[in-house]
Amino acid sequence: MTTKSTKLQLHVLSCKQCISCSYHETKLNTVVCRGTFPCDVLFVGEAPGKHEDLRGVPFIGPAGRLLQDLINQSFPKTVTYGFTNLICCLPVDPSTGEKAVTPDKKSIKACSPNLDRLVRLSSPRMIVCVGSLAEKYVPLLPAVKERSIPLTSIIHPAAILRSRPIEQSLLIRKTLVNLVDGLVSVNLINSRG
Repeated sequence: MTTKSTKLQLHVLSCKQCISCSYHETKLNTVVCRGTFPCDVLFVGEAPGKHEDLRGVPFIGPAGRLLQDLINQSFPKTVTYGFTNLICCLPVDPSTGEKAVTPDKKSIKACSPNLDRLVRLSSPRMIVCVGSLAEKYVPLLPAVKERSIPLTSIIHPAAILRSRPIEQSLLIRKTLVNLVDGLVSVNLINSRG
C-alpha cells in the first residue's frame, strides 16, 4: 500500500523530470512544494523566483518570508498548510534570458496537471490564491471543481514590498484570520479521519 507521503515523494520526482514547457531548460531547481501535506490550507502562488530557484523551495524569498510572518501571526498552530505555485520552474524570457514578469499561459497550462495532482494529494480544506494569476487559473483545476474546494485570494506579498506595506499587510492578515475563523466554525480544522 502506498502512503500519502510516498505519493508526494513520487509526485515531486515526477515534477523534477517534467519537460512540458521551455522553462525547464533554464531553471536551476524544480520548485514543487513545502509545508505539511495533506494540509488544511494550500497557498498557490504564480511561479518560483530567483531565491526559490536557487534552493528548490517555494516562498522563501522576501515575499515568501513576509507571507510566512503573516501566517505565523494569523494561524493557530493547529492549522496545517503548504505552499506551491502554478508552475514549478523559474519563468525566464527566452529572448533575453531574464526572469519573466509572469509565466506565460502555455507554461501554466503545461504545468496544470502537476498542480492538479498536488491539490489531490494535499486534500486542502481551503486554497489561498496568492496573486491575480493564481486567482485566474486555480479555479480551472479539475480537482478544485470536482471537490468543490473553497477558494480565497490575497494580494501577492511582492506587491506589498513595493507599495503601502502596512495597509496591504493588515489586509492579508485580516483575510487569513477570517479564513481560519471560517474553517473552525464549520469544524474543518483537525477533523481528518
